Amino acid sequence: MRYAFALFLFPVLAEAGTSYVVTHRSLEPHDTSRSLAQFLADGGRVRAAGLGAGTVYLFEDTKVYVVDNASRSVRVVTNALVGQPNETEARIKIVEAAAARLPPEKRAVIEKMAADMRAIDDHRRLPVPREYRLTDRSEAIEGRPCRIWEGLESNAKRFELCVAAASDIPGAPDIMEGMKALSHYSHGSLFALGVRLGEVGWWPGIANLGGVPMLIREFRDGRAVSETSLTAITAGVPGGTLFDLPEGYSRTEVAFLP
Repeated sequence: MRYAFALFLFPVLAEAGTSYVVTHRSLEPHDTSRSLAQFLADGGRVRAAGLGAGTVYLFEDTKVYVVDNASRSVRVVTNALVGQPNETEARIKIVEAAAARLPPEKRAVIEKMAADMRAIDDHRRLPVPREYRLTDRSEAIEGRPCRIWEGLESNAKRFELCVAAASDIPGAPDIMEGMKALSHYSHGSLFALGVRLGEVGWWPGIANLGGVPMLIREFRDGRAVSETSLTAITAGVPGGTLFDLPEGYSRTEVAFLP
């Protein structure tokens, strides 16, 4: 799952946070796909806005609010946090309910199917052991130097993080607090870093790297497959009512992030 946004310019309102543009691009051969997202991080709240799609994602109050300006509607995602029931759990319960209605000779087969599904989902929720290694390589993002860290899973490179010193990044505390907040949400690493790092366990290692990850490369089978960068970082950006839900929009609750 990828979330593609177009660049969105924040209007001038009261209060302030830190805005930045997240650019995600594929590094796969013959794939030139690229997406832009503009984020606003303010006090642990995160706003991701897409002008082209007309959709705004608000991460706050343990929920995700998906504002669709085209349909003038708001979807409130209630099972948004890591550890809450997910779509797989919902499917398992449907299978278990179906099994309970079957005669005994057929019930065992369906019950085993549900048990196998649950075992796979439980394994997926286990923390993934990761090791972070500082390399002797460095790069620069918009003229700001950053050091390359490798993230390894089972001794295989899973990603690279180019980390800039927090003192070199305007609004670094806002960005890092926002990333920490996103780590509590399902798909949070995908929004924050452009990489799916599992349901649990991705924030502590990143917090200990000593700065802001400005560039994230995802690796698969030993080769880089995607790259995400943080640019156009501006501290003190007016925020104000940007986290307020628009008046007059219909509102519905949904279990999972669409």
